[in-house]
Amino acid sequence: MYSRRGKIVRNIFLSVGLRISKTTKRSDLDNFFSKIKPIECEKNLIRIGGENDGGYLLPDDLDGIKECYSPGVSSISNFENELAQKGIICYMADY
Repeated sequence: MYSRRGKIVRNIFLSVGLRISKTTKRSDLDNFFSKIKPIECEKNLIRIGGENDGGYLLPDDLDGIKECYSPGVSSISNFENELAQKGIICYMADY
């Protein structure tokens, strides 16, 4: 993944709180966003989680949902906590 020199540079950056990451080409992003479109939902939407980051609108149709896999939760887990209160098991992961 990283060369020896790349690992050294990466560790130097990380030691001062900076991260190095690859970026997605603009043309790939444009291509992706040209393919996705909003659709009508037959269910009412409910908000689960916080009012800002960590809150999401979902169709009011959680019957039968038993588990949630949530990558990238950071230190905010309002969404997952609220699902857990509804009896849904949440698996959370973050760097």
